[in-house]
Amino acid sequence: MKNMQARLNPRRLKSGLAWGAGAALMLGAASSQAQQWPSKPIHLIVVTPAGGTTDLTARKYAQFAEPRLGQPFVVENRAGASGTIAGNYVKNAAPDGYTILVGGLGQSSIFVKTNAVEVEKELLPISTLNVGAFMVFVRDSLPVKTMQDLIAYAKANPNKLNYATSNALTLLDAEALKLKTGLSYTAIQYKGAAPIVPAMLANDVDFTIDSLPTFAPHVQSGKVRVLMTAAPTRSSALPNVPTAAETGIPGYAAGFYLGLWAPLKTPNDIIRRMSTETTAVMKMPEVVEFMKQQGTESVGGTPDELLATHNAFQRTLAEAAKASNFEPQ
Repeated sequence: MKNMQARLNPRRLKSGLAWGAGAALMLGAASSQAQQWPSKPIHLIVVTPAGGTTDLTARKYAQFAEPRLGQPFVVENRAGASGTIAGNYVKNAAPDGYTILVGGLGQSSIFVKTNAVEVEKELLPISTLNVGAFMVFVRDSLPVKTMQDLIAYAKANPNKLNYATSNALTLLDAEALKLKTGLSYTAIQYKGAAPIVPAMLANDVDFTIDSLPTFAPHVQSGKVRVLMTAAPTRSSALPNVPTAAETGIPGYAAGFYLGLWAPLKTPNDIIRRMSTETTAVMKMPEVVEFMKQQGTESVGGTPDELLATHNAFQRTLAEAAKASNFEPQ
């Protein structure tokens, strides 16, 4: 009887009912928040300066996502520190679906010593925007026509080449290339791909590894040459450019993905809604064609698929970092 009375103690019942009511209110508030989302502008926090592939991808996505979600998208470029400035900004933002990171790999501890953001642990995946391969670009006045020419030039002129890197990812890609070919260079850091172009046109740097969009107009004008694409197959945008394997560097690959990530504790309903809408946007013919012109593949997909893509890239880069004794910057 005493046990029964204890179980039926009014104070305990009152406390239990209050807790249950509180939990129901919290769940109801979260559900209501998700149902009302979005009710104000959504901020896309981009890890690079304006003008590069990440920025162009974010702006094209925003253009087509706005009418689907009924709210403006504000693109904010918070570049620097290999993406950690943007990554930490989003990590510490309110988990309400209004602050979203556009990025991928560069801000992880593989690349940076301080303030690293491990997106797979510290953010929530939403959807993949696109994937793409990097290419090797050289200034037109450099006396090389092929990738083998560049390697021979570097060996004949040790450390004379200046390599422009826009982040720790492209620096690691160059280290992996050095490991496979014996290429030597002096690395010069820039805040994004866009500032590399004028430096290359002014002959301040000799070559870089990056994606096509920023360099495309100068490739077309003949002021910049493409020596190879670091992908298993040739790019449809530049079908005459050979792959790494075709240039005599089998097994070398360099590329990237861009995805959308939200702060932890963002309601699942918001994540699912944005993932669904993002996939629809990335399947639109106009968006698919735009991404193709940028030398990338439009993707979309679920949060789990984004996480799987991230983890695959992360494993490959971690192995390359270990093999080349790459030190985080």
